[in-house]
Amino acid sequence: MEKTIAILIIIFSILQIILFFKLWGMTNNVKFIKEILTKSTLNKTENNSSPITTNPLDRLVGCWADRVKKEDKEAAQSLIPTLKKETDDVIIKINGELKVIPCKELPSIKEDHDLIYFFKEV
Repeated sequence: MEKTIAILIIIFSILQIILFFKLWGMTNNVKFIKEILTKSTLNKTENNSSPITTNPLDRLVGCWADRVKKEDKEAAQSLIPTLKKETDDVIIKINGELKVIPCKELPSIKEDHDLIYFFKEV
């Protein structure tokens, strides 16, 4: 009984040593992978490819509001290039006329209006 326990302890110790060196080797692989990813990211920015960005405005996309009529969409097409993401502009329809205003001004509008186009984060 004592011999089998001693053999098991020796086997377990050897496996622990092997595991230690395998983990040590894996940490070197992580450093290598990190270097490869860093180099590829630098190459992308040098080649004028799309670099990784953290600008929150780049995550905004324009969307049509629900139940917008086709003629309103066609009329609003010319206004879309004038919208500014920085001020979160929207296109609304007041008394049959399309207007571009910053989103924060929507609560101050007293007249009945319809939302036509806006930015949302993706």
